[in-house]
Amino acid sequence: PRLPVSQIYRRLRRLPRGDLVTGAFSKLRLLNHVAVSPEIQLAPRMIDLARLLIKRGAKVINMFFHSPTLMAGCSPFTRSEGEVDDFLVRIDRVLEFAQAAGLKPVTLSELTPDAVGASVVSVIPSTGVRG
Repeated sequence: PRLPVSQIYRRLRRLPRGDLVTGAFSKLRLLNHVAVSPEIQLAPRMIDLARLLIKRGAKVINMFFHSPTLMAGCSPFTRSEGEVDDFLVRIDRVLEFAQAAGLKPVTLSELTPDAVGASVVSVIPSTGVRG
């Protein structure tokens, strides 16, 4: 059976020097690991992924990043004010695309099963453990 690309990527990353292996595969265009995260992607790649997801019928596209990245020096992704500015430009470009594509921003509490196309809703019981 064929493995999903995400599983192949994770298995390659676990190899000794896995970062070099995945980097080489990426340069050879054999592996394309993209996420909608301005910490690790440029805007054009995130937009291309969003277009593909929309074409495939995705109901939700989640852009994610760590909040410390919004402040210079609080994250390895933004060590200077210039890097924060670049980071914010990447976010703006993806949001501009999303708006032009007719997507609308929602909060987590606004995501209903119908809104995301879920046919089954499962509630994960609380373990009572606080992090």
